[in-house]
Amino acid sequence: MFTSRGISTDAFIEDFYKTLTPGVIPRKQFIDWEKIRAKCRHYESAIEYFQNVSVSDAAALQKEIGDALLSADHPIQLIKGGFELLGHTNDYYVSDKDNINFEEVAAEIAGRSTKTAAKVAGLLVDLGLMNFLQGDDVQSAFLGVQVGLESNRRKSVGGAVFSQWIRELLESTCSLLGADYALVPEQRIPYKNSANGKTVDFAIVFRGKTRIGVEVNFYTTSGSKPSEIRRAYGQVNRELSQVGVELAWITDGAGYVKMRRSLREAFETHPNTYNYEMARRYIKEDILDFLS
Repeated sequence: MFTSRGISTDAFIEDFYKTLTPGVIPRKQFIDWEKIRAKCRHYESAIEYFQNVSVSDAAALQKEIGDALLSADHPIQLIKGGFELLGHTNDYYVSDKDNINFEEVAAEIAGRSTKTAAKVAGLLVDLGLMNFLQGDDVQSAFLGVQVGLESNRRKSVGGAVFSQWIRELLESTCSLLGADYALVPEQRIPYKNSANGKTVDFAIVFRGKTRIGVEVNFYTTSGSKPSEIRRAYGQVNRELSQVGVELAWITDGAGYVKMRRSLREAFETHPNTYNYEMARRYIKEDILDFLS
């Protein structure tokens, strides 16, 4: 256990919440408006088509979309534009009955496959595209869908930003500690009785040997994952300690506001737990104490 972690659970909890960083995405990056505007421009022709399409009934809509796909120079634009309206951004669609690659079906339609055009048109209708087309402004609907999809981007971006924060902190720390220290991202550490071992987010190498592993997680919402990680890290700690490696966990985020009990249990199982500010204050000395 690192030296600074020799504190009571209550003291840790108080410090953690006092210095908690709720989020890492700046206000100006909350919605990537430039990316959304670019996507609107990219699908401009598809949006214009759907804005003007007839929606008298499902059968008529399916035929009209099928004919439009066959007439289009680039049917992929209509296919992906329709799925974008439905909030689906992948290059494929799967369900209990479907496994469709958009590029492949677009190529078939470009080759004049009326069967494929009818299939894709029917799929878009079955998924509820008519609900959008019955409105007055498809362009506004498309924009609204793109804004809604930003929540998924923020989840992935938030974790990546926090990981970069930690990387910069650890790189700076190793630099201050001297030439004997180096930081290695995504390092696999073999266990005593297993070559597979554990791949940590970052490893701190001292004089050519991995001595500290660092795991990084950021939570903007509450959930069960921190509890799962806490349970798993108990076993990981035991395995790594047998090969002379200490494990640190740096975690943060507004999700912890409603996970006080999970955080308490995590610290009791895995004392080497920090939020960003705690790591910034303590980890340099902890590394020195552990490796001196």
